[in-house]
Amino acid sequence: MASVSRVGPASTTAGASTTSAHWSATQSIASGQDVRTVAHRLGHADPAMTLRVYAHAVERADDALAQILGEALD
Repeated sequence: MASVSRVGPASTTAGASTTSAHWSATQSIASGQDVRTVAHRLGHADPAMTLRVYAHAVERADDALAQILGEALD
């Protein structure tokens, strides 16, 4: 299995790296990883900042959970 090292300001260089950090954070949060861990990987001191920036990923994860719960009730 492949491993991704920490993504954040200390490990990035302009342009594409910002895009990869955004992609990594979005995918991590949307797949259910906890925000505190994602914030740490990004170098954010406060997980609340991560939640503000990546709220769309939390919403996507909530939609997926709603689908799973709905299917379980059918």
